[in-house]
Amino acid sequence: MTTHENPRYDKWELTEETVMAVAKHFHETYERLAPRYNYVTRPESSVSWSEVPHENKSLMVETVRIVLEGFADDAYDAAADRIQRQAYEDGYKDALENVRSVLDGVLP
Repeated sequence: MTTHENPRYDKWELTEETVMAVAKHFHETYERLAPRYNYVTRPESSVSWSEVPHENKSLMVETVRIVLEGFADDAYDAAADRIQRQAYEDGYKDALENVRSVLDGVLP
């Protein structure tokens, strides 16, 4: 696992291998589905993942990284909201002030 600017990225264990695997799967699926939608992709990118030009591959990998980080952020925020609602319902209003700091140390 590597360290990134967004600490939630590491907390949710979004490894470089995961990002690359999703980008590869996205590319292969996109190329396979394009003809069904009467879309013709560029010849230089309509190749196997290992042959995708470096710039194109880098763009896809970075796009996937940002999307996955967004999903991690959304999941983190949803978990925080659930804990806050439960704390309020249980009458632990003082916990609401500290829930974010608690989550930072507890959630994967």
